[in-house]
Amino acid sequence: MPPISSKARCAIAFLPTTVIFKRLLFVTQQYLNGSLDMTKELIRKTVLQSPEPLTINEYIKLVELLESD
Repeated sequence: MPPISSKARCAIAFLPTTVIFKRLLFVTQQYLNGSLDMTKELIRKTVLQSPEPLTINEYIKLVELLESD
């Protein structure tokens, strides 16, 4: 996969966190070709339980997205 260009990084940086998380969920589900519930569980285990830091706002928004229907 080619690296993300600096132009794309700038565009991503200005997106609201909720939009980024929704895209993460969508792209992951499409890539895995799995159910929404399976994808949410995978993101819970890989992102929320990761040592990489999230701000409290990012954490809350991601949890809210994962818990929504």
